[in-house]
Amino acid sequence: MKKTLILLCLTSSILLSATNLSFLNKFQLETYYHSNILKYSNDDEEEFKNSLNPEKYKINSLDDLVLGARAQFGLKHRFFFGHTQLDKLVFKYNYYANNEVKNNVFVGAVLKQFLRKNFYLKFGYYYYPKIYIKQYKSVLDDSETYHEFSYAKNSYFAILNFSPVSFLGVSYNFGFSQLFHNKYFTEFDANVFRHKSGLKLNIPQNLAIGFYYEYKISDPRNNEIPKNIETEDASYESNVYSFVLLNSGFLKSGKFTVKLGTTIRLEERFYQTSNPTDKFHYAREDDILSIDSYVKIPCGNNFGIKLFYGYEIRQTDSPYEFVISAKEYSLYKTGLTIFFEK
Repeated sequence: MKKTLILLCLTSSILLSATNLSFLNKFQLETYYHSNILKYSNDDEEEFKNSLNPEKYKINSLDDLVLGARAQFGLKHRFFFGHTQLDKLVFKYNYYANNEVKNNVFVGAVLKQFLRKNFYLKFGYYYYPKIYIKQYKSVLDDSETYHEFSYAKNSYFAILNFSPVSFLGVSYNFGFSQLFHNKYFTEFDANVFRHKSGLKLNIPQNLAIGFYYEYKISDPRNNEIPKNIETEDASYESNVYSFVLLNSGFLKSGKFTVKLGTTIRLEERFYQTSNPTDKFHYAREDDILSIDSYVKIPCGNNFGIKLFYGYEIRQTDSPYEFVISAKEYSLYKTGLTIFFEK
């Protein structure tokens, strides 16, 4: 109740102090095919297809058709020393047609404050009440039963973006996330810190390229685990490299423009445990490569469609062959989004 009153007071203060109000609302409906919804390895896929160890699988199929809806309610106004401010609330829901256990939702709030035309700050918060991963056995349960491995997440971020000249953008992003697992897997509770910096170059012919580096740390919070129970240590450090290519004027017809975009992302993840009995994490390194592309096509003044395709693969290096077999995977997803803007 107290938090609600504070939010209402802040919202009322913004509305009363703001000038030149305008609303920026966006709605999206999307559908896409996902080839490997739980990122299973080849061994897991064969086990599932042959109905072996059925308690390990709480799904009806390895792939699925996903239906999503996203609503964004935005407000543009002048508030801080006459500079433009953008505020938005976001809601997103994903429905899996054949595997409801993967249904998920998140809500968020973002504030973008311009201090100059070429300089802005952005702050945001997203809340994910439940993210389902897989079925695992728990060290906190002696029954050898498979349990649902899931967690809730708080995600906070702050972004600084500055363009010293028209063709160059410089950005820095700090992110902090809190992961809260269910009662069977509290040893995996973690704080995740992200530091991301990048350069964006605007070049002729409506092209832009971006280069980004991110350093990520995941630290466990497992103080509540009894000391007589040996747990896994999933802490890691990552280097993440991203390359972005954008074409904001691929095709033009009057005031309508077709846009293209591609992002290539490589994460090098190094697990930090020094305990050789933790075989799933000891001396383990993961390389996760993803490629995402889209075509955005306007169909009118306020709506359009986006066609997209994504591919992801994880390769694992470990002293133990069974860990490599269990953790490597590949997947792809493809579909379309219909978007409305007001």
